[in-house]
Amino acid sequence: MKQTERDIIESAIRVFAADAQAPLTKVAKEAGVSRMTLARYFPCRNSLVKNIDHYLIVQAEESFDRAVAASDDPLQQLKCFFDSRMSRIQGHLVLMKLNDDFFDDHHPKSSACAGINERMFSLLKRLRAAQRIRPEIPDAWVIHMLHSTVFAAWVADKTGTVAPRDIPVLAWQSFWRAIAADGTTEAS
Repeated sequence: MKQTERDIIESAIRVFAADAQAPLTKVAKEAGVSRMTLARYFPCRNSLVKNIDHYLIVQAEESFDRAVAASDDPLQQLKCFFDSRMSRIQGHLVLMKLNDDFFDDHHPKSSACAGINERMFSLLKRLRAAQRIRPEIPDAWVIHMLHSTVFAAWVADKTGTVAPRDIPVLAWQSFWRAIAADGTTEAS
């Protein structure tokens, strides 16, 4: 991927996080390119959205792989992946805003996020084997909770209702306490 293409995608993420219906001229301005240059890389809005989706999914897969490589402990791996999603709140939000049905399907083989889902289901299986998460909560629910927690963190940040430095800690504690077998805030 060329740097200009990456700059346009990153700019579009920022613009669309604030306004999912923003015109492409606003994306071009944010990226510091002409509308013609933007059109050379992305001939239409749909093309840009598809490329944003792909870019963010690849980033999420790579951050998941880094999280797994960073520790042998599945709880630490989950925490590391969660933190990476918190650092990319805007991107996560854009995936939800621009794709009404994007998160409807969490089946590992059919979802647009199949690679991430397969990794998450494997990690949840290891957490269950270690009796770290509540057995009555389905895996798909855990994944939906992760998305919802990231969204809640974005809202708190955007509205200024919670101190930005507190948001990642509160988000993790909320998420982990909801799924932890013993209700602890381990790996905080």
